Amino acid sequence: MSAEYNIVKAKAEESILLNQLMRHSLSVWKYSEIELEKLMEHLKVAPELIDQSICYTARLSNAIKGFILFSEQENFLKKLYVDPSCINTGVGTLLWQRLIQDLREKNFKHINFLSDPNAQGFYEKKGAFKIGRRASKVFDGVYIPIMRYTL
Repeated sequence: MSAEYNIVKAKAEESILLNQLMRHSLSVWKYSEIELEKLMEHLKVAPELIDQSICYTARLSNAIKGFILFSEQENFLKKLYVDPSCINTGVGTLLWQRLIQDLREKNFKHINFLSDPNAQGFYEKKGAFKIGRRASKVFDGVYIPIMRYTL
């Protein structure tokens, strides 16, 4: 990895930027505009969610290039998105490692999360495994992998 990313806590007032990055990241998977709108309506990051969660951003030259968001109350990874220009640069791994380090320090034993079917391979490379599937709340007839990672 040649770029020097800084991993910092996200601020509630950055929710608009995080939503923009998430939409841009999702566009990599060739969703139509209508599908992207539906996804964003369902996945939107509210400022309160940032305040109530563990949320880090990866910054390069002070620009947000990725973020991860985890709900401690639910023991659930809610978001991990990377700017398309930074895919395969290690930024997703840096965010993942930072969260896992925090959760180990807090004595979490495992985490669960839903994965976009297109991103399932990324999580499997990190050691996560599929424990089931759930019908999509956005798209009829689509099933979303339920993943688990043991710390």
